[in-house]
Amino acid sequence: VTPEGQETYWDAEEFYYYWLDEAFKNGDLYSWNGLGFDFLVLHDSDVTLGNSFVLKHYDMMFDFFCHHGYPVKLTNVMCGFGRYAEADWLEKSKEKLQGYILDNDRDSIAHHSQTKTRFILDVAKGCVDSGGIMWVTNAGLRRMETMDRFLTVNECRNLPEPDTGWMKEGGLTRDRFL
Repeated sequence: VTPEGQETYWDAEEFYYYWLDEAFKNGDLYSWNGLGFDFLVLHDSDVTLGNSFVLKHYDMMFDFFCHHGYPVKLTNVMCGFGRYAEADWLEKSKEKLQGYILDNDRDSIAHHSQTKTRFILDVAKGCVDSGGIMWVTNAGLRRMETMDRFLTVNECRNLPEPDTGWMKEGGLTRDRFL
């Protein structure tokens, strides 16, 4: 869906070079697990990502991962900001998404994608406004870490590795994430 609300269907390469590249030129680009999912899908679609804005954008989950050594789900962060109903909606919609795709239900796919994008923007604004990232752990505990700003993927790559000695062997590594 274009910024004007028009529904369009692009192949992955056109989408990457036309829409995402233009969006990046007009400002900062934020994602939640863009490296681990969105840009991976483009890569798997044979789009040559190269030395592009992928490494210059702000992947908020990758930033969190590089500081803590483990990822956190978007829905856990939404709950950290008290947005339980929206987090619940996102989980339920994600469960239905495969069916929407199989049924070629473009309206439901677009609604899911637009709503999730809005949630990601809201989380970014919430983190900036509150001076940190808040989340609810899988054990139900509320956590917050203060931060000055999100770091780009390139900046995160230069962070020291976090202490993950308490974790089980074979967890996700930064290199594997990238």
